[in-house]
Amino acid sequence: MAVEYWNGLAQSEYDVRTIANNVIADPKWNGVFGDAVTSEEIGMSYMSVRKTFVVLDNHHYQYESGFYDEETWQTFRGHLRIFLASTPVARSMLRNHSDIFRPTFHAVCEQIVDAIGDDNR
Repeated sequence: MAVEYWNGLAQSEYDVRTIANNVIADPKWNGVFGDAVTSEEIGMSYMSVRKTFVVLDNHHYQYESGFYDEETWQTFRGHLRIFLASTPVARSMLRNHSDIFRPTFHAVCEQIVDAIGDDNR
């Protein structure tokens, strides 16, 4: 349902613009998206990162709840590592907006970021 929520927002020009304006107004996001990015691109990028985090958090929750074995979780953890290593917006979201994450998932993400290093810290 959460993925559908973000997909629905992405289909609305108004919602994309509203999210972008909120991100642009938040000083914690300064410089994360670069200077040459349009507000539509900022909104879409933010929503894409949120949606990816929702999916990966769900995999972590499934693992914590005993629905995934260790091998399955390690596969998804590898996807999470690649996502965090290659997506500055994700690292910024993790750092500056930790309140949107479940605490145990946030801790896993922080461990991964610490392990890969983060030049932006």
